[in-house]
Amino acid sequence: MPAQLGHVVNGHIVLDDPVDLPDGMRVRVADYEIVEDAMDEGERAARERALTRGLVEADAGHLIDADEVLAELAR
Repeated sequence: MPAQLGHVVNGHIVLDDPVDLPDGMRVRVADYEIVEDAMDEGERAARERALTRGLVEADAGHLIDADEVLAELAR
């Protein structure tokens, strides 16, 4: 499932588009600050594609351990 956008109403997450999910399904929710004023439509679309791609890769287990990244950066 691609990343979904939504907002918080009275402390509850409300998705912008309807989604039919089975009861008990685990979902990942991440917050991020949207800087709409500083981005044009192409930049916003690219950001959404990158976020979706990252979530799909993470869900598939294609992750790199943070310790490995930090070790590589330290070299």
